[in-house]
Amino acid sequence: MLCIWHMNTNSPKGFTLIETVVAVALIVGAVVGPLALVSQALFSAKSSKNKIVAAHLAQEGIEIVRHFRDSNILRDSTSSPVFWRGTLPDDGSIDQGCVKQAGGAPETGGIMLFELAAGYEVDVIDCRLTAYTGDPLSFDQSGGANNNLLLRPIHCSGTPCDPSMFRRKVTITDFLPGGFEDDPVSGEIIPNEQRLLVISQVFWVEKGVTRNISVQETLYNWR
Repeated sequence: MLCIWHMNTNSPKGFTLIETVVAVALIVGAVVGPLALVSQALFSAKSSKNKIVAAHLAQEGIEIVRHFRDSNILRDSTSSPVFWRGTLPDDGSIDQGCVKQAGGAPETGGIMLFELAAGYEVDVIDCRLTAYTGDPLSFDQSGGANNNLLLRPIHCSGTPCDPSMFRRKVTITDFLPGGFEDDPVSGEIIPNEQRLLVISQVFWVEKGVTRNISVQETLYNWR
C-alpha cells in the first residue's frame, strides 16, 4: 500500500505592525476616555464647590454692611443721634454687635460716614471695614473665643493662619442726589439720600484664570 503524507508547511502568523498599532490604539482609547471623563467630572465638582463658597462669602459681605446699618439705626433710636449710614463709636457705651468701621468725612458729633465708592475688606469677627488691599481671606488658626477655625482677611506673616484662595472686596456707593425710587409695595417715593448701593465681590484663581462672583443690594434708611 502506498501512503502519501501531506505536511503543512505553513506556520502560524504573528500580528503585523498595523494590527499591533490598531490594537494598542483601541486599548488606549478604552482606558483614556473614561479617565478623561472622570478628570473632567472632578474638576467640575471642584469648580462648583468654589462657586458655592464664593457666593456665600459675597453674600456675607452684604450682610455685614447691613448689620452696620441696623446697628446705627438702633443706636439712633435708643441713645444719642447717629447718622444711619455712619459708624458706631467704639467706646463701649453700647453692645449691638459690630461697633467698629472705617470712615470718611466726619458727621455731627464726630460720627463718620461710610467712605463712598471705596473698596473695603470686611471682617466678620472684628466687625470692621478696612481699606481693600487684596489680601486673601485666611483661616485664622488661633480659633478666637470659641476655638473656631475663622475665615477672615488677615495677614499671615507672623500669624498662625492659612490663606485661602478667595479675596473679597466690598464697595459702598451713593446714589446721585436729587433722584428717587418708587417703593414697589407702598408706592411712596424714596429719595436717593435714603439709599446706598452695596456691591460685594469675591475673586479667586482657578487653573490660572481669575474668576469672580458679584452680589449687590440696595440698603435703605428703613425707619
